[in-house]
Formats: sequence, C-alpha cells, structure tokens
Amino acid sequence: MKDKWVNSLNQNHNKYIKALGDLSTTLKIKPNDTIALKYCGKIYFIIGRYEKTLEDLTGLLKIESNNTFALRYRSETYFILNKYEESHEEVSNLLKIDKTNAWAVKASNVIVKQWV
Repeated sequence: MKDKWVNSLNQNHNKYIKALGDLSTTLKIKPNDTIALKYCGKIYFIIGRYEKTLEDLTGLLKIESNNTFALRYRSETYFILNKYEESHEEVSNLLKIDKTNAWAVKASNVIVKQWV
C-alpha cells in the first residue's frame, strides 16, 4: 500500500514540474498573465517551495490587488513559515474585501492564537 502512495505522489510531482515548465514559458512571453501567476503560486505551494509561492502571488497582487486567491495562499504560506504577523495581515486584507469569507474568519482566529 505504501508503495502505491509513493508512486502516486511521484507521478503527481512530475506533473506539477511539467506544468511549472509550461507556465514559466507562458510567463516569459506574458509576464503579467494572471492565470499563469495564480497556478504557479498554487503549484509551488503544493510542492513546498514557499518563497516561490510568495514571489508569484506577490506578482499577481501587483496586477490584481484584490485577488482573494492570492491573499489566501499568501496568508497560508506565511503561516507555514511561522510569519504570523504577515499571515494575519493577508487575512485582514482578505476580510476587507469579503467580510463573510468563512475560511478567512476561521484562519484569523487560528493565526491570532498561534501568534500570541
């Protein structure tokens, strides 16, 4: 059973790396492609390359300052990196845009508990 999981994870990892290559090519041609920035950020998050996650999602926010996807994943990334103040700032920005965002309300409480 363990071998099945490891094999599955390796196959997915290879797919993510290929997708990153394709998305990177797109970004070389169109550096402000918001879809490519979004998916690069998400894939980097999934494979644990958090600095690259922040880099791409910061680029996305420079183009779309109210992008809730970027704010959420930046908050989660900062939280994983134990940067609770930055994480909370991103959640606060998300809540300014969408006061009823259930994930952001819950995440804000979790961040504050961890931060204090």
